[in-house]
Amino acid sequence: MTRGRKLLVTAAAVFGLMLSGISLADGGIGISVQEVMGTQDETVDVGIMLTGCRGMDSIQFAVSFDQEAVKLVGTTMGDLSEEGLHAANTRLEGRMLFAYACAEGLQKDSGCILVLQFQPLTQTGSAVTVSDVSASVYDPETDVQSKIYITSVEDGGVYLGEDGAVPEAVATPWIPETPTPSPAPTAEPSAVPSPVPEEPQQPDTNKYRVPALICCIIAVVAIIVGAVLIISRKKTDSEDNADQD
Repeated sequence: MTRGRKLLVTAAAVFGLMLSGISLADGGIGISVQEVMGTQDETVDVGIMLTGCRGMDSIQFAVSFDQEAVKLVGTTMGDLSEEGLHAANTRLEGRMLFAYACAEGLQKDSGCILVLQFQPLTQTGSAVTVSDVSASVYDPETDVQSKIYITSVEDGGVYLGEDGAVPEAVATPWIPETPTPSPAPTAEPSAVPSPVPEEPQQPDTNKYRVPALICCIIAVVAIIVGAVLIISRKKTDSEDNADQD
């Protein structure tokens, strides 16, 4: 995607924020809100500050405050957002939405992205908190736009009088998403070949055939010889008996 086309897409998303919600937090920068002392007779400027933002080409977030204690009367761009496109939705009660995009990415490591102008309504002041931060960075070498996690969030606000302090926030504090490290790949067990069972060897019966045959012949010969001897002996006995008679 070319940078011009990417800028148009980002710009559409920025101005679409006026009518739509905001994305989940995902980035790698620090964002903080200034603590500023004021009086009910003057407008107080509260800056939204960024650190570690070099190369960031888009960001959007929500700002919450106590509408019973202060009134948001306007916004101005900070030194970081002098170039690029931006949109702010200040028509919400006790809350405002902001989005910013630039084609080439920020050329500073830190600075002010937005200035909020509040009119104190009471002597209590108000906490000013940021939430739902989403940011991206563009790498011109690879032409890849990627999300970055938010490393720190510090809320601020308006307090009145030198001895005053920023009250507790009305909105629930926002906790940025923590990146989950990818688990190390588990080595798959190597396939161990199963031993091939040896086929049982058949006994070689040929080596027993010759001795068995010889034994049989010897036995037959012995029987024949024995029979001949018996017959001869009987014949001899018969002749001896005949001579005696």
